Amino acid sequence: MSTNNSNCIFCKIINKDIPSEIIHEDNNCIVIPDKFPAMKGQCLVISKEHIGYAFDLDETTYNHLFSIAKKTVKAIDKALNPKRTCLVVEGFEIPHTHIKLFPTYGTGLKIQGGKEATNEEIKELASKVKENLDI
Repeated sequence: MSTNNSNCIFCKIINKDIPSEIIHEDNNCIVIPDKFPAMKGQCLVISKEHIGYAFDLDETTYNHLFSIAKKTVKAIDKALNPKRTCLVVEGFEIPHTHIKLFPTYGTGLKIQGGKEATNEEIKELASKVKENLDI
């Protein structure tokens, strides 16, 4: 499945118009490190369908996204040893359903815009999470 909203950055990543380090990809979603992480190790689970509101996804896709998110969280937890990894379903800044996975290392979740990660940081994170991903 490819998506075709030419103005959407996630559609461009899914269609390989913009390169990204892919942690996992299947017919329904793609998992990548976040280029602008608020927290070390932040990843995204992105629906391949260009649907802005998660609750408009069909049941199969919705359930699949959460299943992949859970498996990715387990891999993040093994790879980075955070205190906990939090999950936030998004679609505001980029109106394309995606799940943000926030590893937390201190007292809680502070969602604020992060600085741009380097290509080296992104590759290292993708490699670490992939090594621990059981899909």
